[in-house]
Amino acid sequence: MSTIKRYIRLTYLSNYLLEFVDKNELPFTVAVDLSYLKSNEQSLLLAFIGTTKKMPNGSQAKKLKELSQQKELTGEDIEKILGGEAKVNYQKISFSEKQLQKYFPPDYKKEQIEKIIFQLLDSWKAQTERRG
Repeated sequence: MSTIKRYIRLTYLSNYLLEFVDKNELPFTVAVDLSYLKSNEQSLLLAFIGTTKKMPNGSQAKKLKELSQQKELTGEDIEKILGGEAKVNYQKISFSEKQLQKYFPPDYKKEQIEKIIFQLLDSWKAQTERRG
């Protein structure tokens, strides 16, 4: 696709997304792919960006374009492709049996231990929220 055709293609992009291009917050080639999204899909994308402050990259924009051509995009589709806000980067934490032995009776099952740990965490969270 020639550069001129790409610029023409940007006329299909919402003014709000065009502003991101003008401010160099959204790459030109990504914007071209996003211009293929329907108007309502672009609105959903804008809502996602507004909530998460997360811009799509090139491969994500291509996936959005492809999926939009197959079906109507939903907010869930956008979240799934862009790794929405639910995708907070939590660290995986694990404990060895040896570490837990001193806190729990030997006959406790994994589910019982997890339940108690989460109850304690809920209690701790409630206490810290009351203080703060």
